[in-house]
Amino acid sequence: MLNNRLQSVVVLILAVFFVAGTADMSSGSPAGLALGSALGTRDTSMQTSFGSWMPIDGKTYPVVSGATLKSGNGNISVTLKDFTRIDGGRNTEFVVNGTPAAGSTVTLQKGAVAFRVPLSATLTIITPTAQVTIPAADPGSIKKVSTNNREDRIGAVLYDGKGTRVSSLGGSFSVMNGVGTTRHLLYNGSSVYIGGAEDKYALQQVQLEEDPS
Repeated sequence: MLNNRLQSVVVLILAVFFVAGTADMSSGSPAGLALGSALGTRDTSMQTSFGSWMPIDGKTYPVVSGATLKSGNGNISVTLKDFTRIDGGRNTEFVVNGTPAAGSTVTLQKGAVAFRVPLSATLTIITPTAQVTIPAADPGSIKKVSTNNREDRIGAVLYDGKGTRVSSLGGSFSVMNGVGTTRHLLYNGSSVYIGGAEDKYALQQVQLEEDPS
């Protein structure tokens, strides 16, 4: 069951997500094969290729494939080159992989992330009990690629150590349990909770304001 602290994380990161808008990539803009950029508030860091942790609070840093980002009491905002935005709440850790052309995969190890994905972009979010797939739309159906488009797919994923809660706040995308035996399509305003092995990876549809039990 989700506890009150984890529900508060989702509310916090979604509030930051919608108020702040898309992060500015003009300063410290990533180059070459970088997927995008990351900006953190206090007590946030990113693991370097040498295995050490580098503070990222207050400044924009390039994000390359394989980067691990984590937060303590702060929040992390990642803006990818395809205009996808990923926001991590407090006490969250996740890894970003992929290429600018093929799309990105976020492996959420703990905590909660909110996302905003344009129709032109692809994003996959993986937790120990679930996989969320947000595919790109048919190029012929995309009128304009930009930030904060009303057709963007918007949602949140929270892993509480036992199961995963996925919520759609805009658009539709699919959720699959961790062993790939059950798939569910989420629409705007719907939410599911996918339990772990002890629950046989059960997928339960729940209301946004309720806890699964």
